[in-house]
Amino acid sequence: MGPGKVSKKDIENLEALTIEFADELALLNVKVSTLEDGFAELKKDVDGLKKDYAAGGAKAGISGLFQARYVMTDDDPNNTLGKGGAAGAAGTLPLARYVGNAPNGAPNAGNTIAGQGRSFFNIAQSSVGFDRHFDEDFYFHMQLDFDANQEEAFVSGNNVQINEAYVDMEKWLFDGDIRMRVGTWALPFNRERNPEMAEYPNQLRYGFRSLDLTISPSFWDQNWETVRNAGIGLWNGKDSSFQWQIAGTNNTSAGFNSDGSLLAWRQASAAGVGMGKAFGAGHPANTLFVGDPTTRNSVNGASAAGGIGAGSGLYGDSLATIDRNGASASEMGFYGWVGDKYDGGFRWDAGYFQNGGNITPANGDIGTASEWRGYQFNAGWWGWEDWGFMASYYNATSDSALQDIAGGIRSALGGGRNFVGLGLYPALTTASGLAYPDVDSTSWSILANYKFNDENNISVRYEDMTDEMGPAEITARIWTFGWNHKVSNNSLLQLEYSTPESDSRPAAIVGGAVVAGARNTIDVSDDLVQLNYKVRF
Repeated sequence: MGPGKVSKKDIENLEALTIEFADELALLNVKVSTLEDGFAELKKDVDGLKKDYAAGGAKAGISGLFQARYVMTDDDPNNTLGKGGAAGAAGTLPLARYVGNAPNGAPNAGNTIAGQGRSFFNIAQSSVGFDRHFDEDFYFHMQLDFDANQEEAFVSGNNVQINEAYVDMEKWLFDGDIRMRVGTWALPFNRERNPEMAEYPNQLRYGFRSLDLTISPSFWDQNWETVRNAGIGLWNGKDSSFQWQIAGTNNTSAGFNSDGSLLAWRQASAAGVGMGKAFGAGHPANTLFVGDPTTRNSVNGASAAGGIGAGSGLYGDSLATIDRNGASASEMGFYGWVGDKYDGGFRWDAGYFQNGGNITPANGDIGTASEWRGYQFNAGWWGWEDWGFMASYYNATSDSALQDIAGGIRSALGGGRNFVGLGLYPALTTASGLAYPDVDSTSWSILANYKFNDENNISVRYEDMTDEMGPAEITARIWTFGWNHKVSNNSLLQLEYSTPESDSRPAAIVGGAVVAGARNTIDVSDDLVQLNYKVRF
């Protein structure tokens, strides 16, 4: 047979060999396919690393986040801001971060000039992050926030703030089955800042305490974000299918109005500690502070001292610092948190926090401005076609106490002082024999997000919240609508409209008992439109 010819016998022999070595050939094919898949995955990882290093991302060791914002606030056509606590005043101060200007000459109960909205540009955030494995299995993270608010940039004594700074010891205990963290860090309760967005567009946080689905945070999120633990914690290993954290921390409330309330302490801070009862019929109307809460300018030129230190960026999406702790009490705070490890679909987590405060210290002990505890529950579903959902529930109790002072007056301590200062709860006397009740706060919210395509998605959020001190009450309901557009791989354009509604119910002493007064349902005009451009670098 000539060269290149194949006989029938050759074909039969080849078929026999194919049958004999079928298993080996199949295994070889699987190994080749696995090798190809592994190579493709490796190429994807390398491309991602090149991209991240080129952009100065978190894996490059140094990264940053910058937000520039245009803000339009609502007018005040009913002049509710200018009337202070007089008849016709709104049930609350504005809830939004930025508020309109009070009428010229206000506060004045007879002023009939309508309030005027504001339109301005603002640098909402400028942050730099440092991430580094300085030794094998030892990881360092720090976020510095630069206070870029033009109104304060040259008058503040602390323009650079440490948002987070900690070391993770990943395999120091039990070969990594339990990890340890030392430093200061945010509580893990804030699901709005950590939604499950793997393979989802517009995720620009990369370790920063920022928001991708909305511009403004919910109020419960703001409360947890004001807490910065300085302590030591333990948490689950990397390979654990269940997530948990426990930590002991410094007390976090010395010298500040902040506590577990959602509305009361912010209202007190915005008005200034010396507000002279901003709400309630018959109370002085000359101490209502308006303007950007970070500056707390007063319309009558009075000093807002005391309100200044109540929390930077109270109504925004950032800036709390570890030096908020001040002089700590001897008691320690703690938190615990559990949740499932996200693997697509349903996700839940729950946490409990106690700030370790002491508003009634014994002689020789250090006291704090508040004493509170709270818990949070979050549940969400991500990855159902183009939809994502998240629901949250918040509950907190801020303890109140009293201190008998000269003249037979019982001064309110803890959470009670905010309600009393706002004029929503009566100042008690020793003769009354009454005590101040604790402040109970609850909130629930639901957020829905729909992705049109890889560049555009929209969010809708509704939140409902209440602060109660006995029969006195502050309530609010807020709708937020947002559009998020991916401008580039490292930048995001966001447009948001929020429309809060709020009211209050004061309490008074009648017949020797504290009873509910008439609810004030006049809503302050504090709708807000924001356009935000966010860049990761």
